[in-house]
Amino acid sequence: MNQYQIPVSLRCESDDACLNRDVLAVCRDAVDASMGVVGQAPALGPKPVVVQQASDGIPRACLNGLPKEYLVNVICLHSRQYDKLAFQVGHEMGHFFVDPHYSNWFVESACTAVSLLLLTALSQKWSTDPPFRNWRPYAANFEKYRHKTVGDALRAAGLSGPDQIKGWIDGPLGDIVGARQFTRQHEMLCAEMIAKIVVSVLPTFSIITRLGSVSRAEGKTDLVRWRAAVQANEAPGVDALATVFGHLME
Repeated sequence: MNQYQIPVSLRCESDDACLNRDVLAVCRDAVDASMGVVGQAPALGPKPVVVQQASDGIPRACLNGLPKEYLVNVICLHSRQYDKLAFQVGHEMGHFFVDPHYSNWFVESACTAVSLLLLTALSQKWSTDPPFRNWRPYAANFEKYRHKTVGDALRAAGLSGPDQIKGWIDGPLGDIVGARQFTRQHEMLCAEMIAKIVVSVLPTFSIITRLGSVSRAEGKTDLVRWRAAVQANEAPGVDALATVFGHLME
């Protein structure tokens, strides 16, 4: 059970009881880790989390469960791809932290940043305290999955390393966003930068819980209103993100 006493359950389970037990353990740890990454309850308050296999093959923070529960659709519930499952749970939980009624390219990137931070947190946790003792060797897979997904995005953008993401944000990203050609690969690069900034400035990513209402669907996030909505000790996080992404919100 996590610090907000939010229960986690499965729906659309497989016929394999052992697999269901193991997948539920991963989902519980992923939700717990997302709570640790953010450090606050989701924007709409604490609610039970239900994870289910997406019938349409699309991971989604599903609105159908509201207002009673947070319904998370994933596409790998019936497999032992625990790193991919944790990543998907983390991203969709990110939408619930923001408020799933709001999204744009920056919100999507912030939610993926939750996933990246969650993967690192799970890698650290499972190295000493996995759900089952014999799962300790799997711990490194979470961090490997983070490096692989970011590495794939870097190569797709023609970048040689994470140190080049800032220059890409200052340059090509503006045209990409303006032309509405923002893809999952671009999202991953922005997420890596957001995660790096959050870790360097804040103890948790708590500011994400006030991101929804200041974000518009057409791609703009009102950074002034976002800063006004956070606590004084959280403001440096918004300021740091504004320094990197602010020119894209003007």
